[in-house]
Amino acid sequence: AYIQFDDYYYGDNIFNISGISRQNNTEAESNFTANISLQLNAVADGVKAFNPTVLNPTLQEGNSPILKNVSAVVKDSKNEDVYFLVKVGGSMAATEAITGISSSLDSVKVSIASVDEIGSSVVIDNGIVTEGSNYWRVFTVRPSEVSINDTWNAGDIRFAIDPYYDGKLIYSVNAVSYDRNTGVSTIDSPSNVSGSFIINPEVDGVGNDLSRIQLVDTDGNEIQTLKLDESGSGSK
Repeated sequence: AYIQFDDYYYGDNIFNISGISRQNNTEAESNFTANISLQLNAVADGVKAFNPTVLNPTLQEGNSPILKNVSAVVKDSKNEDVYFLVKVGGSMAATEAITGISSSLDSVKVSIASVDEIGSSVVIDNGIVTEGSNYWRVFTVRPSEVSINDTWNAGDIRFAIDPYYDGKLIYSVNAVSYDRNTGVSTIDSPSNVSGSFIINPEVDGVGNDLSRIQLVDTDGNEIQTLKLDESGSGSK
């Protein structure tokens, strides 16, 4: 015999079990009853349909990398919500070039991730997370509410970077589901999408720089003309 529970059900349960004897058309229940307690613990069941895409993996210096359609469908829509952890950096130079991220949706809350939200033992110095040989800035992206079809949508994520940075920029996006009643989450086994952007250098030119080069003699007087003799000596 077995007992079937609804999907994603958890809680405390007590079962009373007693014996029944049957003979012909009669039956009798035993006076002896066994009570069995069964506790079903909550677990975070994760997400599905999580596949953000890159608008353009190769950019020119001065442009902002963008991740499109950062959204996920929660499996247990009765009990769980979803947020996203966005890590960006790779090298120290790339990490220091990151000034922030933003969402295309005004309702989405973006903040610097806490140690608890990152979910691992890491070193944080001046907002930079050290993880092995990589360096990251880590942000929490929280949709304010679930949309149709149990989808948690964070919109398009734009990375704000130093306009003069060029090189490789690594990103990693984790979709974390958590039980809103118990706080149990998939922080240690999230759904993950990662990749990189290549930002090519751009020659910026002189712009509006009005500086000039001036030649002066030993007394500080400006030299207007130079005359050189064939022997190499000259006068002004």
